[in-house]
Amino acid sequence: MKVLSTFSFILFFGALFAQKNIDVNKVIKKIKIEPSINRGTYVLDSTVTFISLTPGNPQLFTKSACQYDNVGKETKAYNSSVDIFSGGSTLELSSIDSSVYDAKGNLSVKFTKLVNVNGVVSNYTKVSSTYDSNNSKLTEKTQKWNTTTNQYDDLQLLSYLYNTKNKEIRYLKQTYSGSTLINDSKDTSIYDSSDRLVENISLIWDETTSSWVNESRTVNMYVGTATNVSTNDGYDWINNAWVLTNKGANTYNSDNKISLYNYYELDTTVNQFVNTYRYVYTYDSNKNLKTVVASASDNGSNFSEIVRINYYWSELKTGIKGLYDSQIKVIVPNPIVSNQLISCSNLKAGSQYKANIIDLNGQIKQSFNFSGDFYFPTNLSNGYYLIQITEDNLPVRLFQVVKN
Repeated sequence: MKVLSTFSFILFFGALFAQKNIDVNKVIKKIKIEPSINRGTYVLDSTVTFISLTPGNPQLFTKSACQYDNVGKETKAYNSSVDIFSGGSTLELSSIDSSVYDAKGNLSVKFTKLVNVNGVVSNYTKVSSTYDSNNSKLTEKTQKWNTTTNQYDDLQLLSYLYNTKNKEIRYLKQTYSGSTLINDSKDTSIYDSSDRLVENISLIWDETTSSWVNESRTVNMYVGTATNVSTNDGYDWINNAWVLTNKGANTYNSDNKISLYNYYELDTTVNQFVNTYRYVYTYDSNKNLKTVVASASDNGSNFSEIVRINYYWSELKTGIKGLYDSQIKVIVPNPIVSNQLISCSNLKAGSQYKANIIDLNGQIKQSFNFSGDFYFPTNLSNGYYLIQITEDNLPVRLFQVVKN
């Protein structure tokens, strides 16, 4: 997911930390997330993000539960959040992502729909991607739903360029003004003879001069023939020259996965680099990412946690578990409220029927037998649930509902 890459998510974090001495963009950009090497066996069940309004005191903020197809590709993501600004403490379903893939397995279209406090679902964004013959992404267009015209309006376009070895050498971001594309920013990348990324330069578009202007530059260093970045130097374009302003250092575990990243910024008052951000990564016994903790410091020694991401991996095989044939008919309202009637008919004589109410974590919150119509439980908090119906212990029906 993905967790920290969505447009709205970054904007929200930016607003949250605007009044604090924390550069949220640097926090977001420096987090390194790798796909699980065991995606074929383990399914990313859910992620929980904690933030700290008061540094060192994390509060629940967002949570996402993902569904995958039989080859391990994400098809759905149910995103919930806590309204911490209003003193909220419970998760409420806020958006749903749906992904569509092309014949080669590339992500073709991703729709995001918003869910309001009343459980009403509405269109929000549509992201469409194109690919070349090497399955490398060429373009990614983001569109936003216009509630006045009831259609998607073009918002931004990302374009990618590759070298002969299929390495990305340019990333271009443009925004739309009506049907006109306007340059926004771009990155250029340079590789060494071993195809290792050694330099990345970010530029922004200057509308007054209609030209690209240097913004930042990152130079990566490696140890010997290693392919993992050992350290990096960061430069800012100041007074028409590159000025070294930050440094980074990576530590890897025995599985060659990143376990620690320290980020240093130049303190111009003493002309020394100070360790301002620290990222700690942990993994479970299956080598899947377990936690990412970002901490901040003013003095380089005392760190306070500001962002935590927890990953939960279920031990379910990928793919949709088949439902068995049954003559039962079940009518489930959606959205649903406490004590609302769920109508059941055509029950098979002598068979035993059970309803399982399952939450975002895949945990069964309520389980009970029934022999006809039944009522949705009254003691469940608002949010997204699955209602599984079994007949003689075999799953025969599965419903997705939003409880208000």
